Amino acid sequence: MSDLFWSRKARVGPENDMVNEFLEQYRTVFNYSDLTTSIYTEPCLGAGFPDVLLVFWDRSGLVRWNGARQSLTKTDIKILHFIAQSSAVNDQSINERLGFGLTRIRKSLKALEMAEVVTITDGVATIHDLSKAFFVKNIISIEAKIGNWRTALLQAQMNQLFASESYVMMPKSNISQNFSAALTDSMAGLVEFTDNRFSIGKAARLNPIPASYSSWIVNESIGRDAFGV
Repeated sequence: MSDLFWSRKARVGPENDMVNEFLEQYRTVFNYSDLTTSIYTEPCLGAGFPDVLLVFWDRSGLVRWNGARQSLTKTDIKILHFIAQSSAVNDQSINERLGFGLTRIRKSLKALEMAEVVTITDGVATIHDLSKAFFVKNIISIEAKIGNWRTALLQAQMNQLFASESYVMMPKSNISQNFSAALTDSMAGLVEFTDNRFSIGKAARLNPIPASYSSWIVNESIGRDAFGV
């Protein structure tokens, strides 16, 4: 794993057992055969630690990856996300929106240009090609709980800050009417576990990515780990 984020050690218990069982079967629930898969357990991304992160990405996006991109800092990536959200920006607009000093911004812009993800013309920065720079196609976060659906749903909703699909995973026998009702109005989905099998009880609503700086952290971490492999 790259140095952009870390994962905490899994806690022993029935929820961890359910996660391990799911990881042996996840392709029966989420299968993107034309994409490469990266799996993280309890990564530190945004607020909290999703129990599972399934990331499906296009390996052809590494064609433009170079040594300069391998060395981008978190500040560089924050500025990259801001540029990706905008049609065109200059150092002053980045300063006004993000608060970084002009010297630091110009250093980041130079690094992003060398990494071939940003083009700078007459002081204006634009994303080179978002579909190639951000080569992750789907980020699926899963919050596993045996009970306590309110906590699980809250975390799943927070995971939408970076994920394209966010799910609660729970034994079907523990899914209450109140939980089902709460899910109806939520973007989060449900993965049910019963008879040692997993299935989607409710599909999550799709959230466009990159949704945030944390989406980019996932993208850049995969690139760093896969570069040259």
